[in-house]
Amino acid sequence: MSIKRKTSKISRREFNSRLTKIGLGIASGGIFPSFGNITRNEYPEGKIKPGGAAVKLLEKYPNMYADLSANSGLNAITRDPDFGINFLNNYADKLLFGTDAMGGTGRQYHFDFYNEVDLSQEVRNKIFRDNTRKLLKI
Repeated sequence: MSIKRKTSKISRREFNSRLTKIGLGIASGGIFPSFGNITRNEYPEGKIKPGGAAVKLLEKYPNMYADLSANSGLNAITRDPDFGINFLNNYADKLLFGTDAMGGTGRQYHFDFYNEVDLSQEVRNKIFRDNTRKLLKI
């Protein structure tokens, strides 16, 4: 006796709509993974160019999230303060900060910045807690 499994094909568009995506870092307006011991000085400086990939992807895909815990994310937010603060406020529902570093040299720049920047408690809660809870259903 054989059991036949009924399968159905789904379109790439449907597959993408079901898949949750998390960008690993944002820099120079784009998204790319960060590896190893990269210092902040290795990232671009100056204003963020309008219409970058990170913004386009976050706007196009309702299931796209961006993780800000990489050094590239901090660089993109801090190198252009006007863009950075607006980005945090405008995309607060789609931003995450996940790290296993507890201060020290690992993420001290991040903690210093987020402790000093003028963000509402609601935005902070979304980035540092609520979005992850919602995404992981916890």
